[in-house]
Amino acid sequence: MHKRTLASLHYENMPYDGVRFHILKRETPGHTALLKLDAGSRQPARFHPGWVKLMVLSGELKVDDQTLQPHEMLIIPANTAYTVQAITEVICLAISELDGAELAR
Repeated sequence: MHKRTLASLHYENMPYDGVRFHILKRETPGHTALLKLDAGSRQPARFHPGWVKLMVLSGELKVDDQTLQPHEMLIIPANTAYTVQAITEVICLAISELDGAELAR
């Protein structure tokens, strides 16, 4: 067994300032990851081919017009465009049914 803290994990940069990820489990065709967002960071409008579940572990996250607090979860249906903004520093669990994402126009 290896006990780790969320802070001690290696997070890789995403192409958006202040947004990083750590893959917990890569499955075919989906994945489970931790997202770490700096306060004020944003992800542009995007959509995924399958559903996405976001659960905030710490901080405050705004997804479109909904604000999520720790231990709250939002399920985003497949092919639904959404934006993400970190109100405070956030660590979030993200589970994707299918791989892939596209920016919404």
